[in-house]
Amino acid sequence: MSQHNQRVMYMDAARAIAVFLVVLEHMVENSRRYGLISFDGNYQDVFIIYLLKYFHIPIFMAISGILVGTGRQVGGDIRQYWRFERRKFFRLMAPYFSISIVQLLIKAFTPGRDLAEVPAALVGTLVAPHAGGMPHGWFLVSLMTIFLVWPLMKPLLDGRACVPLLCGLIILAISPIPWPTYQGRWPYFELDRTVWYLPIFLVGYLYGHRGFSNRRPGILMVLLGAMIFLVAFSAHRFISWTGTFAGPILSSGVQWTGYLAAGFCVLWFCDYLFRNPGRVQVYIARIGRFSYDIYLLHVIVGHVLMLAVTMLHPEGPLIYILPGVIAMLALFIAMGIGQVIRRASWLAFIMLGEPRQKKYNTLHKI
Repeated sequence: MSQHNQRVMYMDAARAIAVFLVVLEHMVENSRRYGLISFDGNYQDVFIIYLLKYFHIPIFMAISGILVGTGRQVGGDIRQYWRFERRKFFRLMAPYFSISIVQLLIKAFTPGRDLAEVPAALVGTLVAPHAGGMPHGWFLVSLMTIFLVWPLMKPLLDGRACVPLLCGLIILAISPIPWPTYQGRWPYFELDRTVWYLPIFLVGYLYGHRGFSNRRPGILMVLLGAMIFLVAFSAHRFISWTGTFAGPILSSGVQWTGYLAAGFCVLWFCDYLFRNPGRVQVYIARIGRFSYDIYLLHVIVGHVLMLAVTMLHPEGPLIYILPGVIAMLALFIAMGIGQVIRRASWLAFIMLGEPRQKKYNTLHKI
């Protein structure tokens, strides 16, 4: 196996891990929503949810930045900028709007749902994904926002302004900013999350653009990333529990450092693990190739599975492993549905943002 294919496979493997963690988080949330399991206190403070958030989206953001850094870059020409933005828009926003409509229809015809909620959800789809038809589509909106400003930031990153720009954006990310909100709850266009994850995307870009992604990380790099993550995770957890003297900027800075370390630790671990890939690694990488399909479709599949499980009225201690089992089923079913959708190019374009004139590439850029 060539070194290039191994490099592609390690990123696919990292995406497979990330998308499974996303599906698992959403299935845990659905288990609470459908009454299968219950949590005391704030849902966001549940340990498993708190932990998962450190890994999945940071992995995706870091890989997106690396792929931009190692791929063909948009230049300063306005036509190149337009082609770049148009390609990203159809890749990200076409599935966002189409799946939002599908999920809104499902919600509208679900027993017990109030149809009066649909108009507000339609508006939310346009201005605040968490209040719309596809709440997990916030990642697509945030990534599209990053791509909109990316051509303007690239010359600064490639020049002497790189360090000041990156440091300034990190400070902005961890600062408590009163973003304007929709319905008094959700920031418009996911600006808070976009600003939070933008520096991770840029670190990924620099990591790929400056050739670090072509170097083999040793086990010491993996251990270093794991150590930084554990220290940051423990420190932020301690601050959250005890309400110590640490201010909001210091607390957010510790948490953001943990996000960055967790994302790159998984990347380095996959790169280290895939030096001599076996059958298991190859199959994991195959799942990662279709992580975008899984991300888009797993919520619909998960709702159907949850409805089926609740009809069985499960009880006992085994109920706490149900989210993991359902997450695995949702992952593979969503991947299979994605393969069926790809058989029709027009449907793949609408539902998956797949360009009609191109065949699927092993290196799945999102």
